[in-house]
Amino acid sequence: MFGEPCPHCKKKLSINQRKGLLNHIAIYCRYCAKPIKIKDTHQLLNSVAIGVICGGSLGILTDLKIEYLAMVSALISVFFQRYLDIFYSLEIASESDLL
Repeated sequence: MFGEPCPHCKKKLSINQRKGLLNHIAIYCRYCAKPIKIKDTHQLLNSVAIGVICGGSLGILTDLKIEYLAMVSALISVFFQRYLDIFYSLEIASESDLL
């Protein structure tokens, strides 16, 4: 989970090297200079998991209506997703991801 390898050269990238993914869809590997990005399926699973956990916790701890729970949990998942995505697996990025 931490220090996942580059899908091109298989060298491990530290969290500091992956921080560029917070601001960009794809980055270049520092070892082989080829484009990489976070797997799309992992991003989707991450956002769903965060939404379910936040919605369930807020539902148990507060008296909010379901509409508000959905809205608040969606906002929380959108905010935190990009910070948690850097811990997941990487895949080969296309040149269009770098634009």
